[in-house]
Amino acid sequence: INNMKKDKFEEFKRFHKWTCDYDVNQMLDLLEGSTILDIGSNIGLFTESIVNKINYKKIYAFEPVKEFFDYSVNALKKHKNVFIYNFAIGNTNEKKNISINLDMNIGSSSLIKNHSNSRIETIEIKRLDDLKIKDKIDFIKIDVEGFETEVILGGLQTIEKNKPSIFIEIDFPLNKDSKSLFKKLFDLGYEPFDLDQKNPKDILMLSPTVYRTKKKSNVTFVLTSCGRMDLLEQTLDSFFKYNEYPIERYIITEDSADPKVFEECERLNQEKYNGKLEFIFNYEKLGHLMSF
Repeated sequence: INNMKKDKFEEFKRFHKWTCDYDVNQMLDLLEGSTILDIGSNIGLFTESIVNKINYKKIYAFEPVKEFFDYSVNALKKHKNVFIYNFAIGNTNEKKNISINLDMNIGSSSLIKNHSNSRIETIEIKRLDDLKIKDKIDFIKIDVEGFETEVILGGLQTIEKNKPSIFIEIDFPLNKDSKSLFKKLFDLGYEPFDLDQKNPKDILMLSPTVYRTKKKSNVTFVLTSCGRMDLLEQTLDSFFKYNEYPIERYIITEDSADPKVFEECERLNQEKYNGKLEFIFNYEKLGHLMSF
């Protein structure tokens, strides 16, 4: 592949197969019995990990580079309900040049960056929403080397309709509009859930992240408060900054028995926290334990 020597290709394949197997093992509950989109499928290793480990419904894989597409078609041809397409997913329907890295990492082909040692191939791009996939989509994997925002923007209707879990690798150096991407996902009701809690914090933001809809969470956050609005606000801000687990409900018991404090709680909820907090106001002080 890509004029790569056989030993170098096998080394690339062995490493990326290991990472794909690891990721799939972390997400078995999300992938089992699912219809899956593999966007940026390269030579098909992520899809291969799925078909060898779980019972899936269907897999739709998208790879724009013809050589990688041909390889994955041949590698996955014995598996049923695996459909592989030779085009990229984006926010336009057009043809565009892609830079294919001729060094060891054949998984770094990019529509954003021109590699120093590369060849250029003209590929086709299509919007996910325009594909009109009739199946209920349960899971989307995106690995597109900086083109992540374009994929999301071109698939907003599909995502909003199906509310799939989304496994996405963000290439922060290449993706200059990642804030817009996160905002779109948050606006659709998604929250971050990192698969690998053991990694140091400085690595986490570079790790692929799963976004799950709030509907899939059954965890309720409960906090007691007693008239100290400054401490309440500091506690909430810290929690929202560092928490990575999806929360279904946020309940706060306010034990001050002070109507003015109640009004301040409502104001803070609407102005700063978009009304996501549920307050229980005690008109007689119960104490923190009874409030909880």
